[in-house]
Amino acid sequence: FDAFLPPAGGHVVEIGVKNGALIDGLAVMFSDSSESRFGGDGGGEARFALGGGEFITEVEVRYGRFVQGLTFWTNKGQKMGPCGAKGFFLGLGRVQVVRLMAPRRYMLAGVHGRCGKFIDSIGFHWAPVTSGAEMVSEAKVRTCLQKQLLSSTECFGGSGGAAFDDGHFNIRVTNVSFWTGSNNTVKTISVKYLNGKIVVYGHKPKSTYKESSLILEKGEHIDQVSIRHGQFVYGLTFRTSNGRQIECAGTNTGKDSYVKDSVVKAPDGNMLIGIKGRSDARLNSIGFHWAPAPKE
Repeated sequence: FDAFLPPAGGHVVEIGVKNGALIDGLAVMFSDSSESRFGGDGGGEARFALGGGEFITEVEVRYGRFVQGLTFWTNKGQKMGPCGAKGFFLGLGRVQVVRLMAPRRYMLAGVHGRCGKFIDSIGFHWAPVTSGAEMVSEAKVRTCLQKQLLSSTECFGGSGGAAFDDGHFNIRVTNVSFWTGSNNTVKTISVKYLNGKIVVYGHKPKSTYKESSLILEKGEHIDQVSIRHGQFVYGLTFRTSNGRQIECAGTNTGKDSYVKDSVVKAPDGNMLIGIKGRSDARLNSIGFHWAPAPKE
């Protein structure tokens, strides 16, 4: 496989990694909305969205017979990962670790390698930082200058599954949906953002799951979330500035002795702008990003 920047130029805006004991699959999203996917569909998925003026400058690869782990670093110091396993697995051969760094004023421009059910090998394309990548920062300079007003909560829940983080750069939330199983606990969550990005975390929705959705009205935003959590996320309630809400009570927590209820509120004048956490076949943990709400 081989994926490089689109012919018209552009930059990488998001990386998706399917992973468990190995790196099962990889997705690279570019600024022209094109996406390249390689490998299998096993494991949990970690997705990392890059912010304005942000690009990947370093990658660490853990590998043996297959690619076993990946970690990315950006020019803004953000660490994404590690994804995959850290140790030696029987039959996978000797595990080696290499950390690669882009030349000065260069950025990750694509990936290449070999794959089947897993990512067997991987390499990286570097290219000069494009004006487009830097223009994103200029277009969002107000947000960047107000960074001291941005805030995030801790993650509520357990430590299993793969990490995900949508960051602060999706403008605003327009739609929240989640699916609940027969035991009335959260299985899947989906968030749609104003920039058109849609994320889905947890188990792939089944026809037997119950779907609940909340479409935000003009000028409406989410400013409070209640979470029932322990080793997993069992229940969620999103409340909006208009007093509306979407709820899953999460009453069936089994024998989880760590269950507790938490309520997080946006700072005054702020709104929900992104989520983070961990997921695999269910939602393991969740946290929230806040940003100043626009004045209508």
